[in-house]
Amino acid sequence: MQRQDILHQGKIIHLSNIIKLFYLIESGLKYGGWKTYSSHLKLSLGDRAELYAISVSGKSEKTMRDFGNGLQYRNVSTEEALAMDGPKIVVASPRMGGRQDDFAKEAYAKLVEQGAYVIIHDPQEIRYNERVAEEHIDIPEKQMILISKYNLKWAPKATYIPHPYVRPEFTHLTAWNARVYQAASVARMDHDKNTVWMWEANRHLTPKNQIYIRGKETRTYTNKWINKYPEYTQDNDRPKNYELQPIEKQQESKAHFPLELYWSRNILSKAKFGCDFSAIYESVRDNVFSPKGTKTIIDGGRGQYTFYEAWDAGAIPLLNKDWILYDEPDCNEMIDSGADQNCFTVEGEHCKKSDMLVDFLSREYKVDDIKHIQQNGIKVLETLHNPKTVAQQYLELFNLEHELDNSWMNDLI
Repeated sequence: MQRQDILHQGKIIHLSNIIKLFYLIESGLKYGGWKTYSSHLKLSLGDRAELYAISVSGKSEKTMRDFGNGLQYRNVSTEEALAMDGPKIVVASPRMGGRQDDFAKEAYAKLVEQGAYVIIHDPQEIRYNERVAEEHIDIPEKQMILISKYNLKWAPKATYIPHPYVRPEFTHLTAWNARVYQAASVARMDHDKNTVWMWEANRHLTPKNQIYIRGKETRTYTNKWINKYPEYTQDNDRPKNYELQPIEKQQESKAHFPLELYWSRNILSKAKFGCDFSAIYESVRDNVFSPKGTKTIIDGGRGQYTFYEAWDAGAIPLLNKDWILYDEPDCNEMIDSGADQNCFTVEGEHCKKSDMLVDFLSREYKVDDIKHIQQNGIKVLETLHNPKTVAQQYLELFNLEHELDNSWMNDLI
């Protein structure tokens, strides 16, 4: 029998007032922004939310499973998911990444039809071309929650709520001049992350200035480049004290990715710069947002968890200039110049040849030159991405009571 209430802040809250978070990506996709977002959102909402996935067997389970990042979830049948009362959010939909499980897709369609909200992580989730239209579900704009203000351009009736970021209670940050790495990257290795720029740059940088690359591989991408850059390989056999080894030893070794919320952040705490060269363009063949034959940037300006982790760790995000929406200043969270600067950027066109990236990382950066940039980044975390503020926005969206005590989060760190 389904539980009807829980104890929260010393009082009973009916289950109908608990926000149900449905993570519908196939079980093999354990890494990436969807997972991190879902974890931070659950932590922000605390006992006011619960995590669920759709059971492959079609049957609900009583036992909780490990979601990673110190959290748990429960597998439920489509029938139980639909029977639950109260607000529902699909925090990660099965169509992401182009791979879909039939059991999750069916549940997803029924949840949307029932009125569940859907987190839109990528603008290509909003509109689709004819080639894939039959594989996707039309989501009413009023049921969309956007994590990017820029995406209101595509869905003006949607609700914009920024990413939550729960900061750990660390008492010490490594001093700037004592950091082991000139730069590190914890971004996925993929074409839209332009990982190849870093592989190429490392060939031209001195060992002390090389980028420590520790991202989760998209194998179709790394397999494409492995013959050209055989010096960089990873798998699941990481030796002890890996991060403390010299750069040459690290790249001879193989890597492991624990599902721990601040593991990436801790790597960035040893680096001066956090590299993520994301740029998301509309495919020329898709022509959903722009005229045929053109190449349009369809996402950017907003933060990503690799940026937040860098700020939180005292590292400065080093980004692809194409990520900044210079024509949409009100949509820009990332600022690469002026009094509010919180990151650095390199030109994408030049960076493909690695020249500009090599030049940037070969310079010496003094703490007095970057201190205000670090402070600006922390300011964004503590305002726009403050977990209590974001949690209140969700409670207000569903007309739930506004009291929220998530001081318990400190006990999880």
